[in-house]
Amino acid sequence: MSEEFEEIEDVKELGFEEALERLEKINNKLERNKVPLERAIEIYQHGMELVGHCETKLEEAEGKIKKITEENDEIDLEK
Repeated sequence: MSEEFEEIEDVKELGFEEALERLEKINNKLERNKVPLERAIEIYQHGMELVGHCETKLEEAEGKIKKITEENDEIDLEK
């Protein structure tokens, strides 16, 4: 990847918001510019890695929210 996308070896190091911002940049790059095919494939592949990372982060957040909700439901039942 070029400096433009500041590739990080491990996408998992990114926070959700940063990964989402990079996805937006990738989307804009692919929509607006004429990108050579091989470069477009590289960019797309990196984007898919970011999508997977974002999905994982969302699933983790959903699990945490579910746990908090369940804990609060238990507290309400004990009152």
